[in-house]
Amino acid sequence: MAKLLICVLLILEQVLANTIAIRYILKYRAIEKKLSQNVYHFARSGLEPELMADALLALL
Repeated sequence: MAKLLICVLLILEQVLANTIAIRYILKYRAIEKKLSQNVYHFARSGLEPELMADALLALL
């Protein structure tokens, strides 16, 4: 019975870890997409590279 409980707890731990990992991956992808859109916008606006870098850092 104890072995079964340990197995169930290990499985639940993996499910929770995978769920958390998926959330972080999705959040990272959303941030990455937003930054790439902002880089494209700034590149088209003709800003100096230093100003562009400062503006992107301000977004973080």
